[in-house]
Amino acid sequence: VEAFNKNGIVAARAVVSPRIPRGISYMHHSQDRHINVPGAKVKKQRGGTHNAPTHIHMKPTHMIGGYGQLSYGFNYY
Repeated sequence: VEAFNKNGIVAARAVVSPRIPRGISYMHHSQDRHINVPGAKVKKQRGGTHNAPTHIHMKPTHMIGGYGQLSYGFNYY
């Protein structure tokens, strides 16, 4: 499966499951680039990305410093 939008491109293997509703996709650890991940047809590169494939909604409470549960996360502000 190859998905792309204005944020970038992601190529990955897909497994169909009755647990995921039609029209929905779930990607766990999408940033990993492994040897056996298929190449993207658009950019001719292997799939995976460190970018967020969807828009990130920032919450003001996530920007509070000094607390472990409210600390900085990669690519989230």
